[in-house]
Amino acid sequence: MEVIRVRVGGVVTQVLQHPEARVLLPPDAEAPAEPPSTVLLLVPGNPGIVSFYEPFLLALYAAWGGKVAVAAVSHVGHIAGLPNEVEVPSLDLPFASHIAGEPQLAPTRLSWDLESQIAHKSAILRAIAESPATAAAPKFVLAGHSIGAHIVTQLMLQSASAAGAASGEAAAPGVDIIRGINLFPTLHSMKEHAGVLNYVTLPGLRHAAAAAVAVMGALPGRLVKPVMRMASDAAADDRTADIVLSSFSFSTAAAVLGMARTEFVTVNAVPDLSPIIDDLVFYYGVDDGWAPINHAHMTREAYPDHPHVYIDATGAPHAFVVDSSEDVAAELVRLLKGDLFPADPSPAS
Repeated sequence: MEVIRVRVGGVVTQVLQHPEARVLLPPDAEAPAEPPSTVLLLVPGNPGIVSFYEPFLLALYAAWGGKVAVAAVSHVGHIAGLPNEVEVPSLDLPFASHIAGEPQLAPTRLSWDLESQIAHKSAILRAIAESPATAAAPKFVLAGHSIGAHIVTQLMLQSASAAGAASGEAAAPGVDIIRGINLFPTLHSMKEHAGVLNYVTLPGLRHAAAAAVAVMGALPGRLVKPVMRMASDAAADDRTADIVLSSFSFSTAAAVLGMARTEFVTVNAVPDLSPIIDDLVFYYGVDDGWAPINHAHMTREAYPDHPHVYIDATGAPHAFVVDSSEDVAAELVRLLKGDLFPADPSPAS
C-alpha cells in the first residue's frame, strides 16, 4: 500500500490507500477507468498512525477481491516519518477547510481534541466523495478502531441529525454512509479504564512525557528497541517497533497524549445510538481493558433486536493490529458475508 500526504485546513494528514484502488489521486496519477463505487475508510485508535493498519486493510482488500477500495486516515497531529510515502507527491485539499460550518484547523496546535478530529474526518470524507479517484456518489463503510469508533458514530449521528433537520442539509453532503463498523470500540467509560494515564495526560505531565519520547526518538533504534520490548510485548516484532520509532517526536507525542486527555474527559456517558443503530456493527474483544466484555452485554441489552453485536473468537487483543490483523479481518468477512454490502463483493474468480 502507499501513504500520501494531504492537507486539510493547512494541516498535514496521512492517508493509507491501495495503489490499485485509490481514494485520493496524487497529482501525477490518472483517474481510473472504473473507479471504485464502495470505499471502506478506517479511522484509527490512539495513536492514529495509519501504517499499523496496513495488514488489516490488505486482508480485507484480498477477501473482497479488490472490489472495495480500502483506506485509513491518520489523526490530526499523529504523523510518522514513513519511507513508503517519499515517492508519492503531496496533495493539497484547500477546499476542505472552507466548508460552511466546519471549524478552521490551526496547524500550530500540539494538542487536538475530539471535536477537531471529528471535523477533520468529515473533511476527508467529503474530499474522497468528490475525488476523481472514486465513482460519483460512492458508498462509504466507516470502520473505527477503539476511539475511532467514537469518531465514526459521532459522524454518523451528526449526519443523521442534520439530514432530519428542517434545513435538510446533511452534516456531510454528498457522503453516503451505509455502515459503521466499531472494532474494539471505546464508546464510553474511558476515564474509568484509563488508570495512571488519567494523570500522565494532564497538561504539565504530558509535555514532560512528550519531551522524554522525543529524547528516545533521537537515540539509535538499536538502543531503543530493547527498551520498547521490555515495556510491551506489542513492540516485539521489528515492523511494529519501526512504526512506533518513526512517530517518536515531541509534536506527535503531545498530540497523542492531548487527544487521550480529551477522551478521558468527554467519552464517559453511554451514548444513545438508536438513530443509527441499524447501520452499526459492534465487534468486542474477550479480554479488553479499554472496552471490557460487559460493554458488549450492555450493547445487547440496550438494543436486543440488533443482530450485529459480535464478540471476537480469535483471542485478539485491543491492539489487534499488532499481530492479529488477518484473523480479525477473516472473522469480520465471515460474520458479515452477505450483509455488509447490498451486493456482497465476492473474490474475483
